[in-house]
Amino acid sequence: MQKYLLPALFFVLTQTGFSQNISDALRYSILSTGSTARTLGVGGSLNALGGDFSVLSTNPAGLAVFRRSDFILSTAVYNNNTSSELINSNYPAYIRNASNFSLDAVGLVVSTRPQSQNWRTFNFAIGLNRVANYHQDFRYEGAVPTSISNRFAELANGLNPDELDEFEAGPAYSVYAIEEAPPFSKNYYSYINDSLLTGKNISDIYRYQRLQANGSMNEMVLSFAGNFDDRLSIGATIGIPFINYEERINYLEEDKIDTIFPFQSLAYNEYLKTTGIGLNLKLGIIYRFNQMVRLGIALHTPTGMALSDEYSSSLETQFDDGQGDGTAESPFGRFDYQLSTPWRFIGSLGLIFQKSGFLTAEIEWVDYSNASFNFTRDFDTYFYEEQEANSQIAQNLQNTMNIRLGGEYIISHFRLRAGLNLLGQPFLGDNNFDTAFSLGAGYRQDDFYLDLAYQRTSSNEAFTPYVLVDTSSQPTVLNNIIKTKILATFGFRF
Repeated sequence: MQKYLLPALFFVLTQTGFSQNISDALRYSILSTGSTARTLGVGGSLNALGGDFSVLSTNPAGLAVFRRSDFILSTAVYNNNTSSELINSNYPAYIRNASNFSLDAVGLVVSTRPQSQNWRTFNFAIGLNRVANYHQDFRYEGAVPTSISNRFAELANGLNPDELDEFEAGPAYSVYAIEEAPPFSKNYYSYINDSLLTGKNISDIYRYQRLQANGSMNEMVLSFAGNFDDRLSIGATIGIPFINYEERINYLEEDKIDTIFPFQSLAYNEYLKTTGIGLNLKLGIIYRFNQMVRLGIALHTPTGMALSDEYSSSLETQFDDGQGDGTAESPFGRFDYQLSTPWRFIGSLGLIFQKSGFLTAEIEWVDYSNASFNFTRDFDTYFYEEQEANSQIAQNLQNTMNIRLGGEYIISHFRLRAGLNLLGQPFLGDNNFDTAFSLGAGYRQDDFYLDLAYQRTSSNEAFTPYVLVDTSSQPTVLNNIIKTKILATFGFRF
């Protein structure tokens, strides 16, 4: 399928060692809903009803529904189960789990009654909502007829050895993973992966790679909302997301059965840490047609993010005879840049059945092709790289819709909930949906409530270990991912 190939289409700034690509743009543009158990239990579809702290990050008009002040605290346990298989290899899929405990929401709602005949409430709120979780751990094993040293040689071609970058091609040259190709020329330099591999059958070389990622995006929300005549609720949120992402990748090629003498192994390790802060504005309205029907509309401006990457790499080669063994470590690099995420539009409908419960449905529209990088705020050094990155985003991503459905059934002080998400794919031409199912339960008293929820999300993604000029020759890993989330929310009204 096309969606499995497009993640490989990214560019590299070879002289600085960093890369900003489609995957980075999507990582910070795809957001989750449901930082409280009530919202998660109904599949994130509370935007037409409100009355829950999590809607401050989706439809802030829902803040106006609060009739009393409220303090909430949500804690969650995440688990990411990833089954990884190297395509066109005879090795079985490898399964790994990554789990973490987190604080998903904490906040305070202050409800006031204005001295006005028509305005029923003026409410304020401040707190944090978790809108993305990045924890993942996967690995694969296998053998395919290519080598990461081919990539190093492609990065080096045309450059004098003194001009090679300090993160990939340069270290590879210093430890004999690549070398100059004959005939030698003073006007143009070309390289081949080490002569010990060139022209030989490298399909028997065992390869292993592990990626460990962690981090999150937590959004501080500063919100205001008012209820007019119990008909119209309007609200606004200033969102300040804090981004923290860390990634470690360990890659190994090894001649386990001694078929390519004297090559023994090549190990390449990468480290990346991204931190940043953003700013956005969310506007929303909820209109109550009658006691049963509510309609909600919300608009999210792009989030302008100021991001900083810190990165390093190391490369080690070993040979059977010990001649030429070497280790090279890059310096610690840093690159500051900006990212603008897409606009978002959410339309939602809620049906309330007196004291029996409710049903909700909503559609979220987002155009991922409108995400864009800015590498040239202070100077134009990376003007062409910025153009290339944004061109790849515009050409390979698309607008899509996320559909959320949910319901709640009331039994005295108890609540039973269920929800379904259909999550559209960002890659051009892919009309499939990832699915998420959720269940929830709650207990409510006048001054206290406790909610629990469980969600299971299934999806597929592709991972490209390294990029080659001939993309048909580069390896591709297919990841089948099952994410689960258990969330508990405690609330106190006063």
